[in-house]
This record gives sequence, C-alpha cells and structure tokens, in this order.
Amino acid sequence: MAQWPRLTTWTAVALAQAVESLLSVRCAIKWPNDVQLGGRKVAGVLIETGVDPAGGAFAVVGIGVNVNHEGEHFPDELRARATSLRLATGREVSRPELAVAVLRALETWSAKLESGFEEIIAAASARSSLLGCWIAVQTGPTTIEGTAEALDANGQLLLRTADGTLHALGAGEATIVAGSRQG
Repeated sequence: MAQWPRLTTWTAVALAQAVESLLSVRCAIKWPNDVQLGGRKVAGVLIETGVDPAGGAFAVVGIGVNVNHEGEHFPDELRARATSLRLATGREVSRPELAVAVLRALETWSAKLESGFEEIIAAASARSSLLGCWIAVQTGPTTIEGTAEALDANGQLLLRTADGTLHALGAGEATIVAGSRQG
C-alpha cells in the first residue's frame, strides 16, 4: 500500500513507452495521468484502490486509449484537446498489438516500482508536458498556481507558487496557464 502513489506514474510511463515503441512517435505525459501526442490527450490512466472484505489490499489499473477514432468521433468540446493514435499517425492501429506492447511495458517497468523508482521518475520527467511551465492545478474546490518544478520520489508534482512556497501535489487537474516554459 505504501507504493500506491507510484502506480499512476508507473502506468503512464509504461503506456507512453508502449505507444512510442509500437508507432515510432514521441509521447508526452501530462501529470498525473494523461498521455499526449502533439499536445492532445490520446490516453488516460485511472487507479482505484481499496481493501476487500477479508482485509486484503488491492489496486486496479484502468487504461483508456483512443486507438482508431476519427475526428468526428469526438464531441465538439473535446476535438481541440483529444486525438487518437490513428489521427496522430495517419494509419490504423492494431488493438491486440497495442495491448501486448502495453502489457510488456508494464511488466518491464514493474521491477522498478519498489527499487529503482527513480528511473520511472526520470522517464516521466523527460516526457513531461508540464515541468518548467506556469500551471494551475485544481484539487477539489481549491486551485493553486505556480511553476511545475519536478516530480518527487513518489511521482507527486512539486509546484512552486509565486510566494516561493513549494507544494507536493498527489493528484489534481493541471492546466498550463502560460504556454512558454519558465526559465
């Protein structure tokens, strides 16, 4: 259970790597759980955790990928923010091949969950679409703005506000406020 905060970062890195290896494209990760192509969301990760009636802890990893969607398959309000593997590459993508690539990448990176997680953090940081940017993160009813500085040892986003305070955020909806990376 102590490793649960790491699951989203692990899954996002594995998913990005699987797409990259299968399609020869470069993915970005928008913390905490989106995979992007060309600045648009192509996939997302959702982790559900809990305890069963017998007291056993569990985590369920959910992965959603827009594989062969065409532009008209997206609602009007999402067309500018979402894409599919097909739209990004110009070709139909085999769902079974993608599933195999994702499972292999998850297995490869799983060895790093407990020991070697810094490699997962490095891979997520290298693909980050937020680090170095001034962003707003909504966590429940609260919105906090600052510069996305780094990911900590468990994948939390380190956000520095204008007053210099550093916040470690475990979840939230992040939006770039200023498009250019801060220096």
